[in-house]
Parts: sequence; structure tokens; C-alpha cells
Amino acid sequence: MINKKIALVTGAKRGLGFATSEALAEMGYTVILVGRGKKEIEAQAEILKTKKLDVVGFYCDITKDSDVSKLKSFVAENFGKLDVLVNNAGVFNEVMGESSVFTTTAVVVKETFETNTLGTFRVMNALSDLLKKSNEAQVVNVSSGMGQLSEMNGAFPGYRLSKTAMNALTKIYAEEFGDTVKVNSICPGWVKTEMGGAGAERTIPEGIKGIVWAATLPANGPTGGFYRDGERLDW
Repeated sequence: MINKKIALVTGAKRGLGFATSEALAEMGYTVILVGRGKKEIEAQAEILKTKKLDVVGFYCDITKDSDVSKLKSFVAENFGKLDVLVNNAGVFNEVMGESSVFTTTAVVVKETFETNTLGTFRVMNALSDLLKKSNEAQVVNVSSGMGQLSEMNGAFPGYRLSKTAMNALTKIYAEEFGDTVKVNSICPGWVKTEMGGAGAERTIPEGIKGIVWAATLPANGPTGGFYRDGERLDW
């Protein structure tokens, strides 16, 4: 049986996912970098391997049941458990400055949901038994303040709805897992990534601070909450 803690990060090809993978590996975790683009995810894993970090890249399109099933088999056969799951994979299919609830199509909303919400749902269900085999498993759903109902604004309905729904999944899974697995939503803030753009307010190291915090909670840490930089947010 694997003694080291095993972490899996989706959307690990770049940005917050890659940086989170590196940070957890530097803390001694074995990290599975998951992403679309087989050559790209393997290349990113190789970058971390050159730093003597214990990582492996695995191609998976989380919108496909068959891919997620293969991911489950890979983790089960090679590690037998999962200690940390970071659901970071996400898409932003709306155009800045042009996205209104009156003009966004149902197709755009559906495509966004397929990755941001249903992709998370697929991965969570597939890996739930492996998480339960950990002594203190953590799930981090990388959400957004744009999905925060208490401060909901206009524009970008596809992305906002997908993140609000992700937050609902956090509450549902936290309740059903009970004390066996901690599940929290994390808002990294507006970060300078390919998705966030150069005009964003925060750096990637600032953005992953709360993600890493939630991935490494102590035994008495919280579950079923929404946080930014370790501070509780209203839903």
C-alpha cells in the first residue's frame, strides 16, 4: 500500500492547476496531473520531474465518461487510494464585454456546465470510493466569486451558473461524505492566468494560496464551506 499522500489535480496543464500540482508535490505529495492534451499534460509533468518531484501526467477529458473511468482505474491500480482531489478543470466560453443573459445561448451555457459542473460531478463520483480509503481525504472544488449568490451580478450567465451549481455540489457531497471526506469550495480570486487575463488582480501564487490551504486541512478542519484565502465567504 502507498504510504505517501496521493493528490490528483484536474486542469493541471497550466495556470492554477499546474501551480497547485507543483506546490503539493513540493510538500511531499505524489501528484497526478490531469488534463486534456496528452502531449501537453505529459510535458508539464516532465517539467516537475526535472525538479525531482514525484508526479505523473494523465490525459483525461472530464466531459467523457470513458475517460473518467480510465482515470479511476489508473488511480486504483497504481495507488489504491486518493488523499486529495482538486477539481480545478474549467472553461470560460463567454466573451468579455459582450456576454449578457439576453444574448448568451443555451449552447454556451450547456458547454460550460459540461466541464465546470458535470465534469466535477463525474470525477467526484468516480473517485469517491478511493477518497474514502484515505484516513483524511480532502476535496477542493475551485469555484469563483462569480457564482456567489449573495453578490451575484449580471453578465456571463454560463460561467456564473456553472460555479453556483459547483457550490451546490460541494454542499451535497460534504453532507453525504460526512466525516469521511472534507469537501470545500475555494474562490482563488481574479488571477492572471490564460482564463483570467493580464488585467487580473492577483498572481498565480496568490491564487493558489487558498487551494493549497483547503487541500491540506488538519483533521479538525472545516467541510462544506466556501472560502477565499482561508476566510469564509457567504454562498
